Amino acid sequence: MSPPDPYPVLRLLQGHLEGKLRGGETRLWLRKDAAEALRELVRMRLRPRAAGEVVEAPQVSAAVEVQAEIKVAVQAAVKAQLAAVPVEPVVVPVVPVEAWGHPQRLVLPERAELVRPVALEERRAALAGVWERARGVLGKGVVGGSGSPMAELVLVGDAPGADEEEEGRPFVGRAGQLLDKILKVMGLSREAVYLATVCLYRPAAEPGEDRAPTAAEMAEGLEFVKEAILTVQPRVVVVLGEVARQGLGVAGEVGEAGAFVEWEGIPLLATLRLGDLLEREGEGLAAGHAAKGRFWQDMLLVMAKAGLPISDRQRGY
Repeated sequence: MSPPDPYPVLRLLQGHLEGKLRGGETRLWLRKDAAEALRELVRMRLRPRAAGEVVEAPQVSAAVEVQAEIKVAVQAAVKAQLAAVPVEPVVVPVVPVEAWGHPQRLVLPERAELVRPVALEERRAALAGVWERARGVLGKGVVGGSGSPMAELVLVGDAPGADEEEEGRPFVGRAGQLLDKILKVMGLSREAVYLATVCLYRPAAEPGEDRAPTAAEMAEGLEFVKEAILTVQPRVVVVLGEVARQGLGVAGEVGEAGAFVEWEGIPLLATLRLGDLLEREGEGLAAGHAAKGRFWQDMLLVMAKAGLPISDRQRGY
């Protein structure tokens, strides 16, 4: 007997996922076994619909057989949630409507992803735990990240300076003031984004001076920085400067304008360091405008990638 045609039932599943997407949901959290059941359905692949073809209702036996798999998968996920059993979830992306015309684009993760907190208070507590553990390993001088645990955008610099060390938070002083102005033009604030540095403490330097961190200094706290970024789950990460790019282990060069790379599954763009923008200002009006123009073009690309609204005024800034 030939296997049942899964096409009609997968169309029902398509409608369900499209409804989730219209409701603002972009991710579904499933147990590993539930995701495996869904993956099996996807592997069946939608049969391309011919022009003018009418999709007949599935035979009862076929519909029941396939729908039962979906029901079992969903029940397994719900049961795990209610029982509060630690599970290894898999993030299943909600696929945009246009992608359903090309079934080969619907690819589920091949491996389970780490559990990431979803609610605001859970993320805030998780981030506090990250920086507390970092201080336990590296000492009280650690300057942890700051900002919104629900941020769509994370900005990462190289290392704290004297101002950051004194206040215990990243991006203060002249660089911080410039960042505040940039974020304001973007329609954001430092409370709406998340800020961090690859090196978690101020590198030792001559009194009154700051210096760039070494690779070894950045490596000491790198795992804490990674954990913090992945806890926030931003849409885009922006790395400020060549030193920070290298410290975070990002491929490419800062000079590659507009070149996004994937870092830990997140789009990332490396751009100029804020201190470099200030230094270019000191070299003259033309040099300052050129550097800021280049930086702003990168920020427009970041805003577009993160799905932030961009006005005509912002485009012409």
